[in-house]
Amino acid sequence: MIRLLLVGALLSAGYGIVDFIWPVPLPHPAADQFIWLGTAVLRRAQGVFYESSYFANFCGIFLVVASAAYLTRKERILGVPRWFLVFLIAAFSLAVLVAFSRSTWAGITVAMLVFIFHSDFVKVKRGAIFLLALAVPLYLLWTFSPDLWNYFLDARLTRLTDIFSDPNLATSGRFDTWIRVLTIIGDHPQYLAFGVGYKTLTFTRLFHDEIITDNGYLSLLLETGVVGLVGFLVFSAAILRTFSKLSRSKDESLAFWSALVVSLWCGELVQLVAVDAYTYWRNMTILVALMAFILNQAERIERAGRPEEERLSLK
Repeated sequence: MIRLLLVGALLSAGYGIVDFIWPVPLPHPAADQFIWLGTAVLRRAQGVFYESSYFANFCGIFLVVASAAYLTRKERILGVPRWFLVFLIAAFSLAVLVAFSRSTWAGITVAMLVFIFHSDFVKVKRGAIFLLALAVPLYLLWTFSPDLWNYFLDARLTRLTDIFSDPNLATSGRFDTWIRVLTIIGDHPQYLAFGVGYKTLTFTRLFHDEIITDNGYLSLLLETGVVGLVGFLVFSAAILRTFSKLSRSKDESLAFWSALVVSLWCGELVQLVAVDAYTYWRNMTILVALMAFILNQAERIERAGRPEEERLSLK
Protein backbone atom coordinates (compact mmCIF):
# COMPACT_ATOMS: atom_id res chain seq x y z
CA MET A 1 0.00 0.00 0.00
CA ILE A 2 2.75 2.47 0.91
CA ARG A 3 4.58 1.82 -2.37
CA LEU A 4 1.37 2.51 -4.26
CA LEU A 5 0.87 5.75 -2.32
CA LEU A 6 4.46 6.86 -2.95
CA VAL A 7 4.16 6.29 -6.70
CA GLY A 8 0.80 8.09 -6.79
CA ALA A 9 2.23 11.00 -4.79
CA LEU A 10 5.24 11.19 -7.11
CA LEU A 11 2.99 11.34 -10.18
CA SER A 12 0.88 14.05 -8.54
CA ALA A 13 3.95 16.07 -7.58
CA GLY A 14 5.41 15.64 -11.07
CA TYR A 15 2.19 16.86 -12.67
CA GLY A 16 2.19 19.92 -10.41
CA ILE A 17 5.79 20.76 -11.30
CA VAL A 18 5.23 20.31 -15.03
CA ASP A 19 1.99 22.30 -14.91
CA PHE A 20 3.83 25.12 -13.14
CA ILE A 21 6.59 25.28 -15.76
CA TRP A 22 4.49 24.48 -18.84
CA PRO A 23 0.78 24.98 -17.98
CA VAL A 24 -1.23 21.94 -19.04
CA PRO A 25 -4.23 22.97 -21.20
CA LEU A 26 -6.74 20.97 -19.15
CA PRO A 27 -9.61 22.71 -17.34
CA HIS A 28 -9.75 22.26 -13.58
CA PRO A 29 -10.87 24.59 -10.77
CA ALA A 30 -8.15 26.76 -9.36
CA ALA A 31 -7.84 29.47 -6.74
CA ASP A 32 -6.53 32.89 -7.75
CA GLN A 33 -2.99 32.47 -6.43
CA PHE A 34 -0.46 34.17 -8.64
CA ILE A 35 3.20 35.15 -8.57
CA TRP A 36 3.71 38.67 -9.87
CA LEU A 37 7.13 38.95 -11.49
CA GLY A 38 8.63 41.82 -13.41
CA THR A 39 8.25 40.03 -16.72
CA ALA A 40 5.31 37.64 -16.19
CA VAL A 41 2.42 36.54 -14.01
CA LEU A 42 2.53 32.88 -12.99
CA ARG A 43 0.07 30.70 -11.13
CA ARG A 44 1.57 28.98 -8.11
CA ALA A 45 1.92 25.21 -8.46
CA GLN A 46 -1.23 23.37 -7.42
CA GLY A 47 -1.22 20.14 -9.42
CA VAL A 48 -4.61 18.44 -9.43
CA PHE A 49 -5.69 20.24 -6.27
CA TYR A 50 -7.81 23.36 -5.91
CA GLU A 51 -5.06 25.58 -4.53
CA SER A 52 -1.34 25.63 -3.89
CA SER A 53 -1.31 25.14 -0.10
CA TYR A 54 -3.42 21.99 -0.54
CA PHE A 55 -0.87 20.69 -3.06
CA ALA A 56 2.07 21.68 -0.86
CA ASN A 57 0.54 19.99 2.18
CA PHE A 58 0.05 16.79 0.19
CA CYS A 59 3.63 16.74 -1.08
CA GLY A 60 4.91 17.75 2.36
CA ILE A 61 3.38 14.65 3.95
CA PHE A 62 5.23 12.34 1.59
CA LEU A 63 8.40 14.41 1.85
CA VAL A 64 8.41 13.73 5.59
CA VAL A 65 7.70 10.02 5.03
CA ALA A 66 10.57 9.64 2.55
CA SER A 67 12.95 11.78 4.61
CA ALA A 68 12.22 9.91 7.84
CA ALA A 69 12.82 6.53 6.22
CA TYR A 70 16.06 7.68 4.62
CA LEU A 71 17.54 9.42 7.67
CA THR A 72 16.89 6.45 9.96
CA ARG A 73 17.87 3.78 7.40
CA LYS A 74 14.38 2.31 7.39
CA GLU A 75 13.90 2.16 3.61
CA ARG A 76 13.12 -1.56 3.88
CA ILE A 77 9.99 -0.67 5.84
CA LEU A 78 8.76 1.35 2.86
CA GLY A 79 9.86 -1.39 0.48
CA VAL A 80 11.80 0.93 -1.85
CA PRO A 81 15.54 1.23 -2.61
CA ARG A 82 17.70 3.90 -1.02
CA TRP A 83 18.35 5.83 -4.23
CA PHE A 84 14.62 6.09 -4.88
CA LEU A 85 14.11 7.74 -1.49
CA VAL A 86 16.72 10.38 -2.36
CA PHE A 87 14.91 11.00 -5.64
CA LEU A 88 11.57 11.30 -3.81
CA ILE A 89 13.03 13.80 -1.35
CA ALA A 90 14.30 16.00 -4.19
CA ALA A 91 11.04 15.71 -6.16
CA PHE A 92 8.69 16.43 -3.26
CA SER A 93 10.82 19.32 -2.00
CA LEU A 94 10.78 20.84 -5.50
CA ALA A 95 6.99 20.48 -5.59
CA VAL A 96 6.64 22.21 -2.23
CA LEU A 97 9.07 24.92 -3.31
CA VAL A 98 7.15 25.90 -6.47
CA ALA A 99 3.93 25.99 -4.44
CA PHE A 100 5.59 28.81 -2.43
CA SER A 101 3.85 27.84 0.82
CA ARG A 102 5.81 29.03 3.84
CA SER A 103 3.42 27.38 6.29
CA THR A 104 4.07 23.98 4.70
CA TRP A 105 7.84 24.35 5.15
CA ALA A 106 7.24 25.31 8.80
CA GLY A 107 5.12 22.18 9.26
CA ILE A 108 7.73 19.99 7.53
CA THR A 109 10.52 21.40 9.70
CA VAL A 110 8.59 20.74 12.91
CA ALA A 111 7.60 17.27 11.74
CA MET A 112 11.20 16.31 10.99
CA LEU A 113 12.46 17.66 14.32
CA VAL A 114 9.78 15.74 16.23
CA PHE A 115 10.54 12.56 14.29
CA ILE A 116 14.27 12.81 14.96
CA PHE A 117 13.46 13.24 18.67
CA HIS A 118 11.30 10.08 18.62
CA SER A 119 13.68 7.94 16.56
CA ASP A 120 17.20 6.59 16.61
CA PHE A 121 20.29 8.66 15.99
CA VAL A 122 20.58 9.96 12.45
CA LYS A 123 23.84 9.17 10.69
CA VAL A 124 25.88 12.23 9.66
CA LYS A 125 26.50 10.88 6.16
CA ARG A 126 22.79 10.35 5.56
CA GLY A 127 22.05 13.80 6.92
CA ALA A 128 24.52 15.37 4.48
CA ILE A 129 22.96 13.58 1.48
CA PHE A 130 19.50 14.56 2.73
CA LEU A 131 20.48 18.24 2.84
CA LEU A 132 22.03 17.91 -0.62
CA ALA A 133 18.74 16.50 -1.97
CA LEU A 134 16.87 19.43 -0.42
CA ALA A 135 19.34 21.85 -2.02
CA VAL A 136 18.73 20.53 -5.55
CA PRO A 137 15.38 22.39 -6.00
CA LEU A 138 16.93 25.62 -4.71
CA TYR A 139 19.78 25.25 -7.17
CA LEU A 140 17.37 24.62 -10.05
CA LEU A 141 15.30 27.66 -9.13
CA TRP A 142 18.38 29.87 -8.86
CA THR A 143 19.85 28.57 -12.13
CA PHE A 144 16.82 28.52 -14.44
CA SER A 145 14.73 31.42 -13.16
CA PRO A 146 16.46 34.38 -11.49
CA ASP A 147 13.10 36.20 -11.31
CA LEU A 148 11.52 33.38 -9.33
CA TRP A 149 14.60 33.12 -7.16
CA ASN A 150 14.38 36.81 -6.31
CA TYR A 151 10.65 36.44 -5.62
CA PHE A 152 11.39 33.52 -3.32
CA LEU A 153 13.96 35.52 -1.39
CA ASP A 154 12.21 38.89 -1.27
CA ALA A 155 8.50 38.08 -1.13
CA ARG A 156 8.59 34.79 0.78
CA LEU A 157 11.65 34.83 3.06
CA THR A 158 12.76 38.43 3.59
CA ARG A 159 9.19 39.55 4.28
CA LEU A 160 9.17 37.36 7.38
CA THR A 161 11.64 39.75 9.00
CA ASP A 162 8.82 42.32 9.17
CA ILE A 163 6.79 40.14 11.53
CA PHE A 164 7.15 42.65 14.39
CA SER A 165 7.19 45.93 12.47
CA ASP A 166 4.41 45.02 10.02
CA PRO A 167 2.83 41.67 10.98
CA ASN A 168 0.05 42.01 8.39
CA LEU A 169 2.55 42.34 5.54
CA ALA A 170 4.69 39.49 6.87
CA THR A 171 1.67 37.19 7.06
CA SER A 172 0.29 38.15 3.62
CA GLY A 173 -2.71 39.95 5.07
CA ARG A 174 -3.62 37.24 7.58
CA PHE A 175 -2.98 39.29 10.70
CA ASP A 176 -5.75 41.80 10.00
CA THR A 177 -8.17 38.93 9.31
CA TRP A 178 -7.28 37.27 12.61
CA ILE A 179 -7.88 40.55 14.46
CA ARG A 180 -11.25 40.84 12.70
CA VAL A 181 -12.28 37.33 13.77
CA LEU A 182 -11.33 38.03 17.39
CA THR A 183 -13.24 41.32 17.22
CA ILE A 184 -16.35 39.53 15.93
CA ILE A 185 -16.13 37.04 18.79
CA GLY A 186 -15.73 39.89 21.27
CA ASP A 187 -18.73 41.76 19.85
CA HIS A 188 -20.90 38.62 19.58
CA PRO A 189 -20.02 36.34 22.54
CA GLN A 190 -23.11 34.21 21.80
CA TYR A 191 -21.09 32.55 19.02
CA LEU A 192 -18.59 31.21 21.56
CA ALA A 193 -20.76 28.22 22.44
CA PHE A 194 -21.44 26.52 19.08
CA GLY A 195 -20.26 29.05 16.48
CA VAL A 196 -22.02 30.06 13.27
CA GLY A 197 -21.77 26.74 11.44
CA TYR A 198 -18.87 24.62 10.21
CA LYS A 199 -17.33 25.74 6.89
CA THR A 200 -19.72 28.68 6.46
CA LEU A 201 -17.33 31.63 6.77
CA THR A 202 -16.31 31.47 3.11
CA PHE A 203 -19.83 32.21 1.86
CA THR A 204 -21.91 33.55 4.77
CA ARG A 205 -23.06 37.18 4.68
CA LEU A 206 -23.63 37.26 8.42
CA PHE A 207 -20.63 39.56 8.69
CA HIS A 208 -21.37 41.44 5.43
CA ASP A 209 -18.81 39.54 3.34
CA GLU A 210 -16.93 36.25 3.28
CA ILE A 211 -14.04 35.60 5.64
CA ILE A 212 -11.00 33.51 4.66
CA THR A 213 -9.49 33.02 8.10
CA ASP A 214 -6.30 31.19 7.12
CA ASN A 215 -6.03 29.96 10.69
CA GLY A 216 -7.48 26.59 11.56
CA TYR A 217 -7.93 27.34 15.25
CA LEU A 218 -9.73 30.65 14.75
CA SER A 219 -11.89 29.09 12.03
CA LEU A 220 -13.00 26.34 14.41
CA LEU A 221 -13.60 28.86 17.20
CA LEU A 222 -15.91 31.07 15.11
CA GLU A 223 -17.52 28.29 13.07
CA THR A 224 -18.00 25.63 15.78
CA GLY A 225 -17.47 27.56 19.00
CA VAL A 226 -15.51 26.47 22.04
CA VAL A 227 -17.19 23.06 21.84
CA GLY A 228 -15.77 22.38 18.37
CA LEU A 229 -12.31 23.77 19.09
CA VAL A 230 -11.94 21.86 22.34
CA GLY A 231 -13.19 18.71 20.62
CA PHE A 232 -10.50 19.04 17.97
CA LEU A 233 -7.80 19.66 20.59
CA VAL A 234 -8.92 16.60 22.59
CA PHE A 235 -8.87 14.54 19.40
CA SER A 236 -5.34 15.78 18.60
CA ALA A 237 -4.14 15.06 22.14
CA ALA A 238 -5.50 11.52 21.84
CA ILE A 239 -3.60 11.01 18.58
CA LEU A 240 -0.33 12.26 20.04
CA ARG A 241 -0.73 10.27 23.27
CA THR A 242 -1.67 7.01 21.55
CA PHE A 243 1.03 7.02 18.90
CA SER A 244 3.73 8.38 21.22
CA LYS A 245 3.16 5.28 23.33
CA LEU A 246 3.27 3.01 20.26
CA SER A 247 6.48 4.69 19.04
CA ARG A 248 8.27 3.04 21.98
CA SER A 249 7.28 -0.43 20.77
CA LYS A 250 9.94 -3.08 20.36
CA ASP A 251 8.56 -3.83 16.90
CA GLU A 252 10.68 -1.78 14.49
CA SER A 253 7.97 -1.20 11.89
CA LEU A 254 5.32 -0.24 14.45
CA ALA A 255 7.68 2.15 16.23
CA PHE A 256 8.68 3.81 12.95
CA TRP A 257 5.15 4.41 11.67
CA SER A 258 3.90 5.53 15.07
CA ALA A 259 6.71 8.09 15.43
CA LEU A 260 5.93 9.22 11.90
CA VAL A 261 2.25 9.83 12.74
CA VAL A 262 3.23 11.85 15.81
CA SER A 263 5.61 13.99 13.75
CA LEU A 264 3.16 14.49 10.88
CA TRP A 265 0.36 15.53 13.21
CA CYS A 266 2.65 17.96 15.05
CA GLY A 267 3.52 19.46 11.67
CA GLU A 268 -0.18 19.76 10.80
CA LEU A 269 -0.87 21.49 14.12
CA VAL A 270 1.83 24.04 13.35
CA GLN A 271 0.57 24.61 9.81
CA LEU A 272 -2.93 25.22 11.19
CA VAL A 273 -1.69 28.58 12.44
CA ALA A 274 -1.58 29.84 8.85
CA VAL A 275 -4.03 27.60 6.92
CA ASP A 276 -7.17 25.53 7.56
CA ALA A 277 -5.24 22.31 6.93
CA TYR A 278 -7.99 20.01 8.25
CA THR A 279 -10.15 21.09 5.29
CA TYR A 280 -7.67 19.32 2.97
CA TRP A 281 -9.88 16.24 3.17
CA ARG A 282 -7.93 14.14 0.66
CA ASN A 283 -4.77 14.61 2.74
CA MET A 284 -6.60 13.96 6.01
CA THR A 285 -7.92 10.71 4.52
CA ILE A 286 -4.34 9.55 3.97
CA LEU A 287 -3.31 10.42 7.52
CA VAL A 288 -6.36 8.81 9.15
CA ALA A 289 -5.99 5.67 7.01
CA LEU A 290 -2.33 5.48 8.07
CA MET A 291 -3.42 5.71 11.71
CA ALA A 292 -5.93 2.90 11.16
CA PHE A 293 -3.29 0.64 9.57
CA ILE A 294 -0.91 1.28 12.48
CA LEU A 295 -3.53 0.56 15.14
CA ASN A 296 -4.47 -2.63 13.28
CA GLN A 297 -0.82 -3.67 13.21
CA ALA A 298 -0.45 -2.90 16.93
CA GLU A 299 -3.50 -5.00 17.77
CA ARG A 300 -2.22 -7.96 15.72
CA ILE A 301 1.16 -7.77 17.44
CA GLU A 302 -0.53 -7.61 20.84
CA ARG A 303 -2.73 -10.61 20.08
CA ALA A 304 0.22 -12.60 18.77
CA GLY A 305 2.06 -12.02 22.04
CA ARG A 306 -0.78 -13.17 24.32
CA PRO A 307 -0.73 -16.64 25.90
CA GLU A 308 -2.67 -19.32 24.04
CA GLU A 309 -5.21 -19.71 26.87
CA GLU A 310 -6.04 -15.99 26.83
CA ARG A 311 -6.48 -15.95 23.04
CA LEU A 312 -8.85 -18.91 23.22
CA SER A 313 -10.89 -17.23 25.93
CA LEU A 314 -11.26 -14.14 23.74
CA LYS A 315 -12.67 -16.30 20.95
